[in-house]
Amino acid sequence: MKRKAVHPVKIPSIQLASNAKLVIASDIHIGAEEHAEEQWAETLDYVVREKARIFLNGDILENAIISGSAPGEKLLSQATWPTGQVMQAIDSLMPLAKRNLIVGITRGNHDARTRREGLLDLCEIIAHVLRVPYWGIGGLCRVSVGKAGKPCYGVIQHGKRAGMNPWTEVEKCFNLFPQAKFAALGHNHHFGSKTVWSISDDGEGSEAMTRRTAIRTGSYLGRSDYIREMIVSPCPIGSPILTFDKSGELADVDTETLSWAMG
Repeated sequence: MKRKAVHPVKIPSIQLASNAKLVIASDIHIGAEEHAEEQWAETLDYVVREKARIFLNGDILENAIISGSAPGEKLLSQATWPTGQVMQAIDSLMPLAKRNLIVGITRGNHDARTRREGLLDLCEIIAHVLRVPYWGIGGLCRVSVGKAGKPCYGVIQHGKRAGMNPWTEVEKCFNLFPQAKFAALGHNHHFGSKTVWSISDDGEGSEAMTRRTAIRTGSYLGRSDYIREMIVSPCPIGSPILTFDKSGELADVDTETLSWAMG
């Protein structure tokens, strides 16, 4: 019996100008009672003002629907219905899309509720209307700087787990994707970055140190009831800003410029 060929998954790319910054925004939760609308608007203004690029890394919408366990609790935490959330997201992002500032979109677990229950992928619809790349759940990617820069491999996806250690899932990406120099995940609303070192053979019998950067991409959701119920420690809201040097290597992760303390 002849086996069907398995088609390889294409690795998406992000192309940046030599001086461009990359903002990775996740867990925006448009439509939630605790959505930080003012801070989200400031982030969009920053992207336009600085001519940065922005990647939307899942949970763009609150998207509470009648499904799963305790649907009433989900609906009570929602200020607007999902249809309005989609329209609000498109209206706020369209000026950036017209300037070619949005480089990609992934879906998060909130966005995926209507996909699981009704085969309606709201993030794919948003990406289609904005005419920007849709990455699905995300994964390994290439970031290229300028015309001559070599690609920097990284991981951008929403994430799934929310354990006590916010870095476990990010570091797992480095085992799965050994080429990745950075991994940026959202989902658990933690905001920050840290360096992860590994040791390998330099090809001449000596140890070589490899530097990688683990990134949690924050949120724009305040201390909602379910966050308080989970006894999650307070964390600033906002988005990291990534910059790359002329050779294409990740040079800096700024977690201060787009950062706000929330009670």
